[in-house]
Amino acid sequence: VSANYAAGTTAKDYDVKGFLAGVTVPYGALLFKAGYAQSKVDFGGATGEQTYKKAGLGVDYNLSKRTKLYADYARIAGDVGADNGPADKNKNGYDVGIRHSF
Repeated sequence: VSANYAAGTTAKDYDVKGFLAGVTVPYGALLFKAGYAQSKVDFGGATGEQTYKKAGLGVDYNLSKRTKLYADYARIAGDVGADNGPADKNKNGYDVGIRHSF
């Protein structure tokens, strides 16, 4: 995949490659979820390439036919370019809640 991003007034071509894999497993009233994604961006020249990785886990619990509780966790890691060179950046995120369909 080739992407064209505008940086200031100059357009640059970056080469972006990535994949995503996920799975869900039902078990009674529970639904277990897991996923992994990775993308590699080649900026060319002295900037080189950067890799981003994301993994996530989650579970849904069906209270009824239209209402469920959910909890998810995700971690993203990778080399993020900075002015003084690449810096390792890791982020964690989570969400919990209840979903009702009308």
